[in-house]
Amino acid sequence: MQWRPEFSQATDTRVLAAENGEAALRVFRKNEEKIDALLTDVVMPELGGRELAAIILADRPDIPILFMSGYTETAALGKLGTSRGHGFIGKPFTPEALLRQLREVLDRPRKPPAP
Repeated sequence: MQWRPEFSQATDTRVLAAENGEAALRVFRKNEEKIDALLTDVVMPELGGRELAAIILADRPDIPILFMSGYTETAALGKLGTSRGHGFIGKPFTPEALLRQLREVLDRPRKPPAP
C-alpha cells in the first residue's frame, strides 16, 4: 500500500513510512520518542511484520500495533494479535476503515507484557 499524503493531511497525522521491515526498524530507532503507534504489514521483505513487532515491543512494550494483511487474522498472526491487544485490518481496506481501526488500537487499554 502506498501511503497517500492527503490522508495524513486530512487526519492531522504524521506518517513515517518505510519500504521494508529493516527500513522500518531503522526509522523506528531514529524516531522512537515521536512514534505513537506501529502500522505494519505482516508480510514484508527483509523483516516481516511479526518479527518487526517483536523487536519493537522489546523496547516499547506499550506501543499500540495495527497489523495489516491479505491473509485472515488467524493465518497472519495466530494468537499474537489478540493476546497482546493489538489490532488487525484485512486488505483491501479504505482509508476510513484504516483510520477507524488505528483509532481503536490507540484507544485500547494496553495489556502489560507477559512475564
